[in-house]
Amino acid sequence: MLSIGPILVLLLISTLRIADGTHTSSFKDGICDSGEEQSPIDIETRGVIEIQNAQPIVFINYEHTNLTASLGSHTVKLTPSHDKSAGLGAGGIRNYYVLDSIHFHWGSEHTIDGERFPLEAHFVHYNSLYYPNIEKAFSDPGGLAVVAVLFRQGDPNNAIESLKSAIDRLLDGRNRDGHTSLHPDALLPKDTSAFYRYHGSLTTPPCTESVIWTVIQAPLSVSSSQVAWFQSLSLADGKHHSSNYRPVQPLNGRYVELHLPIYTNNAFIQHPCINLLLIILLIVFEI
Repeated sequence: MLSIGPILVLLLISTLRIADGTHTSSFKDGICDSGEEQSPIDIETRGVIEIQNAQPIVFINYEHTNLTASLGSHTVKLTPSHDKSAGLGAGGIRNYYVLDSIHFHWGSEHTIDGERFPLEAHFVHYNSLYYPNIEKAFSDPGGLAVVAVLFRQGDPNNAIESLKSAIDRLLDGRNRDGHTSLHPDALLPKDTSAFYRYHGSLTTPPCTESVIWTVIQAPLSVSSSQVAWFQSLSLADGKHHSSNYRPVQPLNGRYVELHLPIYTNNAFIQHPCINLLLIILLIVFEI
């Protein structure tokens, strides 16, 4: 177990209302078509640059933030309550990024050595020290930080089952506000300390190249019936989507890092005084 000293050292060292879904026709214009740093990508593990003794990402208030579920045009979305400021810092990311939303892609967007996973969750954050909202952060090459979690087919996932229950009750009128019993940490692996990192774009229009991508190395499990549930949903566009991922994009000379941890754990901070201290340190030291 870590003492408070190393945690404070870590802190000292160091979300967009994404357009839902993937209509191929909407990617044919502008930067979606001409950009050189587009996402998602295929991560070829033999070509990554290993960063040894790296800092883990510190997730703040992830365990105590409530989530509300809704159906977008082409995805399922979770929006955090604003009574607590959930976000992330450290992990090689400067400043403090607030969690704006979580959404899902069935058929993962990122692939690993060509393997596509059945599900991928995106935790979308924006730099709240410089921008008042996510839209203002679009033009900054480091304005957004998206954490991607991959799901491998296996046992049923308890968090996905809770999400399914909330959406089913939303659809039949028993849960009009979309309330869920979920907190963001329920959709993260127990160990988030090893991850891939690269610079890229939103995977939906406007495809702005403003995203620091973090793809957690450890996957979660999801059952085939849970994936089938996503595919069966009638979303806000009135359609069922058997998949909603964007195909992988050329790397175009970009490098992908694999951050390997100083230690193995899941770094969460909930204490309000520590949260305030972190934000002050990030502002004062511009880390």
